[in-house]
Amino acid sequence: MLSTNEILEIISCLRQESIQSFELAEDDFSLRLKLRSKPIQDPDTPPRPSEPDLVTVSAPLPSVFYLDHPSMPRGTPSKGGSTVSEGSVIGYLKIGSVVLPVQSPCCGRIHECMAQDATLVGIGTKLFTVIAD
Repeated sequence: MLSTNEILEIISCLRQESIQSFELAEDDFSLRLKLRSKPIQDPDTPPRPSEPDLVTVSAPLPSVFYLDHPSMPRGTPSKGGSTVSEGSVIGYLKIGSVVLPVQSPCCGRIHECMAQDATLVGIGTKLFTVIAD
């Protein structure tokens, strides 16, 4: 006869090796184990919400990042929680005297502004994360 600890050790080995069934028979003892491939979720437990799709907006080139246009501030929707459409201007990059818009790559909500206003950013510097709808 096997002890509880020995049975638990067998179950652990079966899981490690992805074995789903096991049978052991001796003269006066038999043991049959069938393991499920995936754990069953408790029916009383609500399903976990899926993680939101976060899309990162990065600087394509070295520049100075601005939340608003440097010469005509108008209040871009760059605060966390602001709703944006695909192509919405959410910030600006200034290279010398040229000012380029930073556009949202998708519809959704601004999750986080990761760059400080009026700061120098490099290629690939993360500017925003957007929660895609």
